[in-house]
Parts: sequence; structure tokens; C-alpha cells
Amino acid sequence: MEKELTNKNTNAQNSVSGIFVKGRAISSTATSFDRKDGSGKGVIVKNEIALMPGLAVMESFFDPSEDTEVELRGKEVVKFPRFEEFQEVHLRVLKFDVQNEVLRIKKAELVV
Repeated sequence: MEKELTNKNTNAQNSVSGIFVKGRAISSTATSFDRKDGSGKGVIVKNEIALMPGLAVMESFFDPSEDTEVELRGKEVVKFPRFEEFQEVHLRVLKFDVQNEVLRIKKAELVV
């Protein structure tokens, strides 16, 4: 006799799973660069997050001609999205890599 398997827990269907990171933002830097194909400038924003134990670096790329979050004055980045220093940060990591025991977050969502 076969039993029909059903999931009666509706919370499990609506829950979000994945890798979550919780830490404190310790630094934010932004640098501009010229694109190799000559199509303009780009900006890379690096946010360093202290973990217990270790370090995570969240990297984000922006196009200053399309994104209003980033502002350039010459080659200097004047405005960019950053975490406040020592702010507690909760992230749901979508893409990551580990290099030299440092978690490099390529894509993440901020958990509120």
C-alpha cells in the first residue's frame, strides 16, 4: 500500500533557505576604472564585513551613467552605496567564492 506524501507545514513552503551572513561592516571603499572595451567608466564598491571568525568582502559593480547611487567627479568616486561603520549587517548570499580564507560575496540580498 502506497502512502501519499504531503507537506502539511505551510511555513516550510514559504521559508527562504540559503547561506546567511551576519557581521559588522568595518569599511567601505569605491574605485573607478576605465572599461577595456572603451565604453566608459565603471565603479567597484567593496564593503568589508567582520565575521565571527573571519572576514567577508562584498563586491558590487556599478555603471555611473545608468545608476544614480554612484556619482563620479573626474576619476574620483564622490557618492556610492555603503554601510555605516560598525553597523550590524544581515545578508542572504546568492553567489560567493572563497579565496585565501576570505569569503567574497558576489551577489547578496539585504535581510531586514
